[in-house]
Amino acid sequence: MKLTILFLSFFFLSGFTQVNKPGLLWEVTQPGFKEKSYLFGTFHSNIPHIMQLQDSTWCAFLAAKNVVFEVDIQSELVQRSAYFDAAVYSQAALKRNNARSSETAYGNEDGWPQFMDMLLYDKAVLKNKNISFLETIDDQLMIMDGYDLLSVHNEDENLEMLTAYSNGDIVKINKIVRENTSDSFYKRLITERNSEMAVKLDSLMCKSSLFCAVGAGHLAGQEGLIMQLRAKGYSVRKVGMGDKSCTAEAMTIKKYSLDLSEIKAKHNFPGKPILENDDDLSKYIYCEFGQGNIYQLEVIPLDNGILFSDLENDLKRRAVSVGKLEKIQFTATIAGLETLTQLEDGVLTWQRLIHVGNHAVLMSCHGGEKFMRSNRPKMFFDGFSIY
Repeated sequence: MKLTILFLSFFFLSGFTQVNKPGLLWEVTQPGFKEKSYLFGTFHSNIPHIMQLQDSTWCAFLAAKNVVFEVDIQSELVQRSAYFDAAVYSQAALKRNNARSSETAYGNEDGWPQFMDMLLYDKAVLKNKNISFLETIDDQLMIMDGYDLLSVHNEDENLEMLTAYSNGDIVKINKIVRENTSDSFYKRLITERNSEMAVKLDSLMCKSSLFCAVGAGHLAGQEGLIMQLRAKGYSVRKVGMGDKSCTAEAMTIKKYSLDLSEIKAKHNFPGKPILENDDDLSKYIYCEFGQGNIYQLEVIPLDNGILFSDLENDLKRRAVSVGKLEKIQFTATIAGLETLTQLEDGVLTWQRLIHVGNHAVLMSCHGGEKFMRSNRPKMFFDGFSIY
């Protein structure tokens, strides 16, 4: 089932340029509890101007020790190897003269690297915050069982939704979602989920303050999270928007430094990668969800019959004619190969293989057509260093 069914409380839009949106931040307090919690309505897209958070939102997020999201989408990402139609990765596609931008469910390849929820998730990880989730992937997949979303497809309707978000108009957002879903689907998509989210937020807020980021479609209405929290005894008020963006702060926490002590090497990722271990092989995977580009680094022990020459020959065997099989001298003593390779399912992947002591390191990138035609994979892993 495609990733387009995830984060279903909003429609996925791109291509608009309206700016200066009011904030969608709400302060949540309760009698006898001094610490404040915050509820923030997100927009599930990678439109660049949407990603510019107001000072009030950014300050509330940075101050929070506990951050809550709808679902742990990063863990789901590592289970998937491709986020585009297979033709996007085909050798024929790369031979075309035009480097068109590949589309994803959350925007296109020219958009911001992560959609808003993923950006906040990465920042929460890099700031060592306690992270919780209101739902599981299975919860969200079950929502689609037997139901179809009547998605907003007309350009005027798309603009109406984006304008409502840019204006901080959660009532209008709720109205648009309501008008574009059947009664039964709206109940599963919004009403039932809001009730469950409110119960979980109540249990978390009773213990400590937090910052909760959920789709803005969950906020308004009698069944919305704001009214449900008020019914549970909380005071909920809208916070002023401030007049600056988060750009300066975002630049200070834009990377996760991965220390590979077993080979005395390090590399920086845009966010914390997922680690998979299998027979002493360490595989680190990070996905830019907005663009769908995947970065993967594997540290492979050369023992138990695994030879570097075998890995090298496999790389040569899978090299494709649209890429060059280049020998590289990484340092004075470390050499390897890099090329475009073709996986068994036809997906094209840029790969670099180097020999470090009694280990091999395999670096891989794959993504949209424009990404694969660019030097971004090479530039990304050029940051890998030995100490």
